[in-house]
Amino acid sequence: MTMRKNDTNSGSGFYSGLIFLTTVLLLFSSLPAAAAPVEMMEPKSRSLGASTGDLFGTVIRADGDLNGDGITDVVIGAPGAGGGDGKVYIYISPSQGITSFSPSSANCVISGNSSQSGSFGASISFREDINGDGRKDLVIGAPGEDMVYIFLGRLLYTSTLGVSDADLVYCGPNGSKFGESVDISKDFNGDGDPDVIIGAPDLQVFIFGDQGPGYYPVGAALIFTNASNHLSLYSGESVSYTMADVNLTGDSGNVDFGEVVAGVGDINGDGLNDTAVGDPGYSSGAGGVFIMYGRSFFDQDNYTAPQLLLLKGRSSSRFGSSILPLGDVADTPEDDLLVGAPNDYNLTGAAYMFFGSTSFTSVDLSTGSASVTFMGNDTGDKFGTALAFTGNFTGQGLGTIFIGAPGRTEGGVSGRGVVYGFYGPFTSSQERASDADTYYLGETSSQALGSSLGAYDRPGVDWVLAGSPSHSSGTGIVIALERNYLPRVGGLFINPPNKGNRDTVFTIQVVYQDSDGDPPEYVRLHIYSDSSGTEELIPPINMARKNSTSPHYEVGELYEVRTTLPNSITPDNDQKKLYLAVEAKAQRGSVTPVFSHRPPLLKMGPYVDALPPAPVTTLQAYTEPATSWDDEGRIKLYFEFPAENVFNGTEVGKVSRLIVKMRHNENITEENWEDENTTTVLDLTGESILDPGSMNSEGYLLGPEHGLLPGELYYFAIKSYDDVGNEAPLSNIASAKAGKYWDTVAPQPVTILDARDRPNDFGGVAELEWEPVGPADIRDFKEYRIYVRSEYFNNVENYTPELVIEDPSETTAETDSPCRTEGFTGLR
Repeated sequence: MTMRKNDTNSGSGFYSGLIFLTTVLLLFSSLPAAAAPVEMMEPKSRSLGASTGDLFGTVIRADGDLNGDGITDVVIGAPGAGGGDGKVYIYISPSQGITSFSPSSANCVISGNSSQSGSFGASISFREDINGDGRKDLVIGAPGEDMVYIFLGRLLYTSTLGVSDADLVYCGPNGSKFGESVDISKDFNGDGDPDVIIGAPDLQVFIFGDQGPGYYPVGAALIFTNASNHLSLYSGESVSYTMADVNLTGDSGNVDFGEVVAGVGDINGDGLNDTAVGDPGYSSGAGGVFIMYGRSFFDQDNYTAPQLLLLKGRSSSRFGSSILPLGDVADTPEDDLLVGAPNDYNLTGAAYMFFGSTSFTSVDLSTGSASVTFMGNDTGDKFGTALAFTGNFTGQGLGTIFIGAPGRTEGGVSGRGVVYGFYGPFTSSQERASDADTYYLGETSSQALGSSLGAYDRPGVDWVLAGSPSHSSGTGIVIALERNYLPRVGGLFINPPNKGNRDTVFTIQVVYQDSDGDPPEYVRLHIYSDSSGTEELIPPINMARKNSTSPHYEVGELYEVRTTLPNSITPDNDQKKLYLAVEAKAQRGSVTPVFSHRPPLLKMGPYVDALPPAPVTTLQAYTEPATSWDDEGRIKLYFEFPAENVFNGTEVGKVSRLIVKMRHNENITEENWEDENTTTVLDLTGESILDPGSMNSEGYLLGPEHGLLPGELYYFAIKSYDDVGNEAPLSNIASAKAGKYWDTVAPQPVTILDARDRPNDFGGVAELEWEPVGPADIRDFKEYRIYVRSEYFNNVENYTPELVIEDPSETTAETDSPCRTEGFTGLR
């Protein structure tokens, strides 16, 4: 996988929704492997040809500045226009606001020779300034009439031109397809002037062929190193191909030598520019690229294919169907090149990058290898049919290679085609189409997008122009594509940041940013058990945009979720933390999602303990005997300390807090645990907490200072808590009476001072008055019992008291008398 820099470019805004999650531990999908996310290019414009059969977009070039204003221009060929005569459309200084490359939007239209079916515009180049006036010059091939036309750059372009306006015409032999390919190369022979290269793949060459010696249409490439002189000497005239300064010709085994020609820069580091000639039919369709090194002196006029350096393709690959000079992408002094082989691997297709070197040598790809191999995805894709390169599509100056695969079928739509983009630097030995950083699929069946490509590169505007000349019955279409940046998610914020329990509501926020202003299709929170992202604990949680209705995605928008989080602790790590990542995908331009964090650098989240401590199950309460008035009202408690966590029966860790509560004369339940009548008597923390299973052998003594009254019944229960506030279930219930001291000194008899019938009440109420001689200690007092009988009695055990008085300070009483004439006796 190539090392690349996927640039994604970060705002504000309140989400009131609250999501609560269960703490069941589930295993969901692991975090996707940290492959570079893939972008999808965005159409800037779609431009149809003028008429059926025009083959608009057969050639798309954005080589240079034709009018000298410093802005790159675009030229598009339509060799089928006018019944095959052909047309070329020139777009001067297209700006970022351009709406169309349609024929009607062209600044100038050059029409081919009328009624000649010359396929004018089948090949185009304007990479160099031949006559040195500061403007690039336009070379156009018309292989149907074996002509090549040169139009010098000009300050002003009229809306129409014809071949009669050409500044020079090179004429080839009839039937040779002279002009099938053209290029303007930098200085090939060291004279300081650019050179014109013309391919004639059907040119007859005398060789010793299969049928013996004779002329065979094996093809040729002709180099005109004196093109600038020709323009001066023969302005407006025609010049024969025989005026070529160097002839490169095919030989036995060649079929289409010259179908592709290219000035490929200085690939061997000798200071002169080199020429490459493609023959995709070479060696029974294996294909080959033949390279002639530049030189200041030529010892002959004609060089045959065997005399040239050969890059040979694999069997039936049609290697050399496209050749792209790259300049220096390998960061070496030498220039590099890319060669397409669309039939390689059973029509899957491939493209091969060769890094220049002072020791650059021949390569046979059936046994050797290129510096970098780009491979298509599936049979029939024809990956490598067209190639393009731009230096700043990413905005990082690392270069981007575009490769067309016009046979690509996707989503059940056959032959729609696709354009792939690979961002530099190019350090891997192999790339697949599935590794591409960006792509764009053809939009209709059989569109075959990617049949031709051109890269438009100027400050602030970086497009790839994708052509399909066969679109809509040969009308043709050109789609201008620009980069659509991936979104970026960052600034992941968690509050509380460190710890919580199963009921803690965490606020989690992240900033979503998209430099293209594309809103997100979704923003999701992922929660993992480990930093490698292999175990996702719960399904992803959707995050919502906070208080904002304006499209501020370019500068960033805040997304938030408020939620509980799943348990993180494990038997071997009771302080284990969660790991978080946020995933986002834009509604446009984002083929794969992006993540805020990737393993092994996932965002470390809080420690979440969603397990309650174990309950106390061994609580015991005992009455503490009282031996004096000073030590009555006491109870002693005993219990084993519980564990903070229990994993499959294994107890782990100490609890952080333990609370003991009591209730007078009534059982304790979960429902009345927080009742005001259930009071705390012990609150143990810190060093008071013992290890699980341990017991304080001395017990915990409770007394009047805890609210206990002598002789009264009390119920006790315990709850334990961990460091994040998880509460254990209620313990078992224990009860006991508080110890009471019983004085052994018997109370003294009461002396009755007066017993009388209340006057004038008809005997209804008796009045009694006594002297409280009482017990030795008032704390020994329990009650006065008053008995009333109509007969004398000594023993009251078999009678019910008429009145019970519990206040020891009382000395009088009133009671209804069942017999108003009898006195009261036997009072005690």
